[in-house]
Amino acid sequence: MRCLLFVFLISYSAYAQLSETISLSYPEIIESVSNIHTANNYKYISASNLYTSPTGQLEREIEVSKLSPCNEIIWSKNFNVQNANLEHRQILQEYATDNLFIVGFYVLHSNPQKFLYVQKIDSEGNVLFAKSYDFGNQIMGNAYTQYSTKTGIVVTAKYSPLGGGGSLTTLISVKNNGELEYAFRQKDTYTGISAAQVDDDVYFIRSYNTVYLTHKDGTVYWAKTYPQLLSSSNFFNALFVKDGYIISVRTNAQYYLVKLNLDGSFLWKTNYKSTGYWPALYSTHNLIHIASFSSINGNFKPIILTYNQNGTLIKEQVLDNLGVDAYSIPSVFIHENEKVDIVYSASLSNQSNFKSIILSENVHTSSCLEDIILPELENPVDTTSSTDVIQSTPLPVSNIIDHQITITDISITDSVRCQPLIIPDSISIQETLDCDSGYTYFGTDDNMTYYWPIDGSTDPIRHFSDAGTYEVILENCHSKTHTFITVNDYCACDLFVPNAFSPNGDELNNSFGGINNCDIAYYKLEIFDRWGKRIFISNTIDDQWDGTYKHAPVKSDLYIYKIEYTPMSGNNITPNIFKQGSVLVVY
Repeated sequence: MRCLLFVFLISYSAYAQLSETISLSYPEIIESVSNIHTANNYKYISASNLYTSPTGQLEREIEVSKLSPCNEIIWSKNFNVQNANLEHRQILQEYATDNLFIVGFYVLHSNPQKFLYVQKIDSEGNVLFAKSYDFGNQIMGNAYTQYSTKTGIVVTAKYSPLGGGGSLTTLISVKNNGELEYAFRQKDTYTGISAAQVDDDVYFIRSYNTVYLTHKDGTVYWAKTYPQLLSSSNFFNALFVKDGYIISVRTNAQYYLVKLNLDGSFLWKTNYKSTGYWPALYSTHNLIHIASFSSINGNFKPIILTYNQNGTLIKEQVLDNLGVDAYSIPSVFIHENEKVDIVYSASLSNQSNFKSIILSENVHTSSCLEDIILPELENPVDTTSSTDVIQSTPLPVSNIIDHQITITDISITDSVRCQPLIIPDSISIQETLDCDSGYTYFGTDDNMTYYWPIDGSTDPIRHFSDAGTYEVILENCHSKTHTFITVNDYCACDLFVPNAFSPNGDELNNSFGGINNCDIAYYKLEIFDRWGKRIFISNTIDDQWDGTYKHAPVKSDLYIYKIEYTPMSGNNITPNIFKQGSVLVVY
């Protein structure tokens, strides 16, 4: 008899990631930046540039750069349209593809009115479509945070009637092919909009001092107004966590954090902290982080503040010694392993032209991070709230315009601001010798170098004939991992079977079966009396014979046993081993 054997690989794979801070220098002034990382770890950084044409016309264009996993510039492209400005706001990855959405504004030179603009490109920078959306007499004031979904993107924006009138929060859903799915105006707002994605269809919105939960089809589930707690300005992002929502509230040059329950009720707030502009909120490892910048010793530098889930400030840090001034609201990208990358627009220190971008990769382990203490003030804000009612009004689109985009290759330069910091990791792998062919290790990552300290070999493939523990070091620009491969040998497995036992209840030798001195893939034990009658059967080595038949003790005598088992093997099926003999029951 032969059995099918499943072999399980057990490993721990938390790789130490590169921590590097670089600057990218562009030929034109950079107004705003955002970045996206695809599943294969390439980086796409998009930006709006600003310059004056030879005719004196102020021009805005969108620039996108693709970087390799090792931060090498693969391509940089400029996207523009004739007689109009294109303004970048955010770049998003299309679900389950390497395509990217660039969301921003389309503005004619002859008319300052903003139109929502969506451009889709592939991983090589080719334009798949470029569309602007005209909602007739409803004029866009601004677009804020955008989110990618399985079917397209969702844009949070502010629209008001042509000729004047109240500005209302607006939720716009665009399909992957550029078609409009939903557009609803909902709540009057006096400042920007903060939003958090709960899932593909549901969004938490903060509009001035009101918060509400809404479906992208316009359904509003609940709404609450906090006249004092949330009356200050807000922009760009809130944060959805498993038990509620985090909001940053900014007044003058200070901010504080507020946490609300899933139904919008108040949980806690922090004291005031001094930062520059509206901070970016994000969460990793059940902690809450603020990314912003602040003036420190006469220079503007990126800062990161960390809070626990109760709102207690536990860490304040600054990215120092970069040789640049970093401004603007930072863009944050969080990988699946909670590695965090941040980008800022920047300039060389003491210069006003912002022609650089700072990318800090895996920022929380950067060697540039230093501890600081920023001023803090008490925050006695009233937390009283009241229920609000919000009506959704459809925002009909009057025209969707396709644009012809001119693509120009541009040249940018990069320089390292913080040297790469790699902290080696180690992982352990359990493998098993195949009884016929041994074990072969296959290194499958072409981006890695392989080094075997045992003999200095750099071959990614290694064959083992003997049991033991072997080390291989895997290294690339992002990690250095010491992998310890323990190769086990079960081919000489020989079950020990005793020749007698005493099931008398004295807890010594009370049962009979094979003694497990190796890993077993298959096991079968049968017991027969002297006349050949089977009185016991077991299919697991832990289920041993207790000296009974039909719940009654057998008499003291010799009994015949048959054991069939399969030792654990590696890659192939190993033949079963048979044992047969007699066992004496003694009382």
